[in-house]
Amino acid sequence: MTSLIFIGFFWLAVIFLCLRYVRLFSISQLSPWLLPFGFLVKVIAGVLFIYVYTELYGDGQLTQDAGEFMRESKMLHDVFFTSPAAYFSLLTGIGESADLVNEFLAGTNHWSASDVALVNDSKNILRVHSIIHFISLNNEFVHVLFMCLFSVLGLRDLTIAFKDRIRLSPYILFIGLLLLPSVFFWGSSILKEPLLIAGAGLFTRALLVPGKWWKRGLRLLLALALLTAFKPYVFLCLLLAAVYYVFSRLVLRHHPWYSLLLFTGLGFGFLVAVPIARDKLTSSISRKQLDFDNVGKGGMYALNDSCMYYLTDQQFDKVRFLEDGNVVLAYPAVLSQKIIGSKEPFKPVKLKPDGKKWLVYYQLSGSDSYIHITMINNSFRQLIFNIPEAFVNALLRPFPGDSGSWLKYPAILEVFSCISGLLLALIFRRKLHTGERRLLAAMVLFAVALLVIIGWITPVTGAIVRYRIPAYIAIFIITLFIIKVPEKWKRTNL
Repeated sequence: MTSLIFIGFFWLAVIFLCLRYVRLFSISQLSPWLLPFGFLVKVIAGVLFIYVYTELYGDGQLTQDAGEFMRESKMLHDVFFTSPAAYFSLLTGIGESADLVNEFLAGTNHWSASDVALVNDSKNILRVHSIIHFISLNNEFVHVLFMCLFSVLGLRDLTIAFKDRIRLSPYILFIGLLLLPSVFFWGSSILKEPLLIAGAGLFTRALLVPGKWWKRGLRLLLALALLTAFKPYVFLCLLLAAVYYVFSRLVLRHHPWYSLLLFTGLGFGFLVAVPIARDKLTSSISRKQLDFDNVGKGGMYALNDSCMYYLTDQQFDKVRFLEDGNVVLAYPAVLSQKIIGSKEPFKPVKLKPDGKKWLVYYQLSGSDSYIHITMINNSFRQLIFNIPEAFVNALLRPFPGDSGSWLKYPAILEVFSCISGLLLALIFRRKLHTGERRLLAAMVLFAVALLVIIGWITPVTGAIVRYRIPAYIAIFIITLFIIKVPEKWKRTNL
């Protein structure tokens, strides 16, 4: 125990001193103490995260995804001491095979989840934590420290990107982002959000801040690696906003909002005119929505030969549970079936008992924060009609009357404060020149596109709060970007 405490405080001191004294981590014209003390705030939030998922939800043991990530990443880490070659194959994905996974990671749940298109492909976060295990000695606090470092560096890059584009003090920008409830809590966790924030910060800084081409290129490459590894849909929305920004400089260059309408219309027209692209987009979103809806409602995934079956909680009486934890179909039933490896969604099939044992792949209880959403069912027409519902759910949920744990209340506070601040900024907005309107339109496009995608596929308000973090960061920055500021509040005055 003494060694674990020592290693934790050792790395805390190292990171704190690096953020204070290494010029690479500084923000020009701002106090050199801003970043290290911002890091300490993140660490406090990270400790709170560990406490919540250990003491409040875990009966003394880290639970849910956080606990699974620690357990499974340790399993991956331990492969190194059995077979370094196997470890590097699993770490890089080069030479990874089903036999290799079955030999070393058979006891994991998250590693192969993406292969059956369920939800939350977590291989890369397991890889990151497996590397941290080399210096953490299985100390969860050390993992928190490094994830908080990624997060605070992402906030630093966002501050650098926008500090000369707002009229308020850049201290308000950094501190506001730091204390935004979802960024404060989830952005200090050992989940994917800190790495997402780091990638989004790098991407934004690379595009908006002038500098040497090789530095901007390096930041862009790192951003692409982080965003595609952890949240590719966020990268697609950032890329969409960047493409629009270039488009608006070439077409209707003096009218960014008209250019945005034209850009959106051309995108919609392309989907209407190209059935292959339209159908592929609709099928992909519909499949993810169905998978997430099944997970949100709870149930069981069971394997039989080349098929996977999904059973809701209400269908458990159709099977008989065996002593080894697997099941046998006991009564005729209509269940959801999918061919393993197929990209087609689950489809209802009529089944009769045949005595074959089904291997239980995954069984879970329903989410406390599940909400009903309109199913798309592979219909492009329904996909379009779902946009208002999706946008409202992703922007404003959870509502006070929604079910969920106490964590919904900070989220409700965040919604109220951010939307109120945005409305206030719209009422007292400053006059923007053409270049500023173009950047504003790009940020609006990013936020709206991301919120609609999240609302399309996510029926769990707890997940919505986590997934929309980049959109709420954009809303907060938009608020500071457009608000008209009294002369005495401008720039470095707090």
